[in-house]
Amino acid sequence: MRLRTRRRIHKDGSETGGKPFDRGHIHYILTNPTYAGRIRHGKMAYQGKHPPLIDPAVWDDVQERLQAAAVKARGCTGHGWSSALTGKLFDETGDRLTSTQTTKNGRRHRYYISRRLIKDRSQDHPDAWRLPAAQLEKAIGEKVKANLSDKSWLLALAPDASLSDITSLKRRLERLLIEMTPDRGPAPLKPLIDRICVAPGEIQIRISQKEIAENLGIHADRIAPDALTIRAPFQLRRRGVEAKVILGGEIPTNVDATLARNVLKARAWFARLKDGTTYEEIARSEKVSPQRVRMLIDMAFLSPKLIERIATGHQPLDLATEWFRSHRLPARWEDQESLFWAS
Repeated sequence: MRLRTRRRIHKDGSETGGKPFDRGHIHYILTNPTYAGRIRHGKMAYQGKHPPLIDPAVWDDVQERLQAAAVKARGCTGHGWSSALTGKLFDETGDRLTSTQTTKNGRRHRYYISRRLIKDRSQDHPDAWRLPAAQLEKAIGEKVKANLSDKSWLLALAPDASLSDITSLKRRLERLLIEMTPDRGPAPLKPLIDRICVAPGEIQIRISQKEIAENLGIHADRIAPDALTIRAPFQLRRRGVEAKVILGGEIPTNVDATLARNVLKARAWFARLKDGTTYEEIARSEKVSPQRVRMLIDMAFLSPKLIERIATGHQPLDLATEWFRSHRLPARWEDQESLFWAS
């Protein structure tokens, strides 16, 4: 693949042709953070003191495109709608969510994650998002389709439309809804959605004014902007390392049996510790590692309010057994409840 030829300029001003640029050279240039004003150290890139030759935002966008192309080249199904919401998703800080994937037991799992998790891996980002892509795409697709199917939405969208206009708009809208079938996945969503903002407790989906106007055959100026924003309750319910997207409706309050069982274990183990039993002795009797005992023992100090919520299945969404693997529980009950957004 010859895109361009590198030339060598001599002191006398003459030039000689060099080797042609190949794919490796192009890939090196496109992935070199130096051009974005950064320096690389190991696997990390840090802000440099030199001015960028390329807008850092443009460079980041290129990295996402390269990543998406690499995923497709490794053998996607060819549906053309994998991670279709890339470039549309943002969190409450304005940070864009980018697509990524992991492979577990031979299966590919896609996620949308806050870009700061990729750009700055040296720091903890407790407010960053990591959302299961397939679940999120399905939930958003269902929410958008339900909203567009609501007869009152069409009236709100074009408040000055006549009866004949409404009939025509309804017919075009029905054709659009037929295209949003489950077998097509989220493919029809990408052009239809302008922006999605994910925040704790709520998600906002903004429909593209230009796209909906073209689909309905109506001038964009006749569309009421307020009708283009869909708001819905949003939660990410965790069960260990797994997560479930809950969009709209009532939030289920099922008891996390594993979490409740581990709280009881922690209380029993702490009582044994007070009686003089060591961590190692508890681990041997319970057939677990001493590290496991130390990880769970913090659960014995949860506040009464959090204990009550765990028992009734109303615990904060971030409170799961796996949380204690990488966090230490604050000693004060008020700090615990504030940490988990308890009220």
